[in-house]
Amino acid sequence: MPLITVPLLALAFVLSAAVRAESLRTGTFLCESARAAGIQGTDGRYAGRIELPVAEQGFGAEIRRLANSRPGCRSSKSAAGRRNTFERWWDCDAALEAVLTKYPQPLRSDDGYIFRDRLSGWLHLADDGRYTFAYTDFARNYYLEEGRCAAK
Repeated sequence: MPLITVPLLALAFVLSAAVRAESLRTGTFLCESARAAGIQGTDGRYAGRIELPVAEQGFGAEIRRLANSRPGCRSSKSAAGRRNTFERWWDCDAALEAVLTKYPQPLRSDDGYIFRDRLSGWLHLADDGRYTFAYTDFARNYYLEEGRCAAK
């Protein structure tokens, strides 16, 4: 094989992997839960496997890019620059936002793998569509669920 073919094949592989990864980073997805576990505290205390209601076993997710230049984010000397690090990240530095049909708060990410909200929820989305989602409803219930997302 000529020496030029090997680098070209490697470049093609890297570019195709980047395209696949980017395709999971933005768009509309349908997600289906495979299992859930956690702590439920509304009717006594229970910990372990959780049977999600049918309406919560599947959900939609929309992941979109946030604008690069948001108001108040241009200068570190602005009021936004003096806020705490998380607020600065949330308002200015996060690049993607995920809106889930089953969770009231938007989730934000700077790398497209781990999305988090302002308080307690987070979503990890792998390149192959597998996800892990953790959240609390503040009625003493904490859930961790795993499943798979596919482009709609």
